[in-house]
Amino acid sequence: MSQLPCLTIAIPYYKGRDYLLQAVLSVLQQQDSDWHLIIVDDAGPESAQTEIEALNHPQVRYYRNEQNVGMARNWSRCLDLAETELVTLLHGDDRLLPNYVGMMRRYAHRNPDAAALYCNAEIINDQNQKCFSAPDLFKYVLRPYRNRVGKLTGQAGLKALFRGNFIMCPTICYRKSMLTGNRFDPIWKMVLDHEFTTRLLLQGKHLVSIPDAGYQYRRHQVNATNIYTASLLRFEEEVRFYKLRIPQLRAVGMENAATVAEHMRIILMNLAFCVVQDAARGKLGAAWQKIKYALDSGLLG
Repeated sequence: MSQLPCLTIAIPYYKGRDYLLQAVLSVLQQQDSDWHLIIVDDAGPESAQTEIEALNHPQVRYYRNEQNVGMARNWSRCLDLAETELVTLLHGDDRLLPNYVGMMRRYAHRNPDAAALYCNAEIINDQNQKCFSAPDLFKYVLRPYRNRVGKLTGQAGLKALFRGNFIMCPTICYRKSMLTGNRFDPIWKMVLDHEFTTRLLLQGKHLVSIPDAGYQYRRHQVNATNIYTASLLRFEEEVRFYKLRIPQLRAVGMENAATVAEHMRIILMNLAFCVVQDAARGKLGAAWQKIKYALDSGLLG
């Protein structure tokens, strides 16, 4: 029997059945077969229960919430339903590369005190083709330990994450026993992962960075990030979240990390990038809306 910890892949699902079935297939095609898969349907409009149950696979279970509980609570329910030490929240429109499960189990075994581990990701489009993404390239540039395994911890880790959230959220593999009751906060929609990882670091826990790619992250027009960017919700949440963390960092003597958060440079840079992108596409109204938000929120002050 393997001494490596078993891994549950949990998919919080709402809609997008075709993408979900691709995500499930990517789990079935893992090179390491020591996994469990659960799909947690948040009372969405496109149930996939019939298709999943037709697989008749002993390692796959499908749950459907009695009512919609929202993204944060559904992510937390995924953690709660997992019966293994390791849990990954695979987004329903993404895919795992075949090496993901084996890689995470090995590195988790080598780093038994890590609260979570995360890896690199390939970017794909709605046709499953690898594609270029400027924001994701910038995330890669910001990322410490790009070419080696490293530990994200303490003030250095928090400074890095407030310069820019370079962790590709759904690549994260959590160790349940190290979460000590931490779950996702339902007051957030866009910064759920950033709030969670920085909370873990503030509690003295650490994360392990793995340089290899084990995940395919899908960029498409109807994913949540694009929707929240267009509505400005992402920027509003990011500003509110940074302002929340600044006094918490100072209260534990992490002045350097607090100063990085206070400047909010990554938020302003992303807004500027979106303004240029909108203008280049002839969306002048959307560009002006973002400029106005930067002025009204004090980001340019």
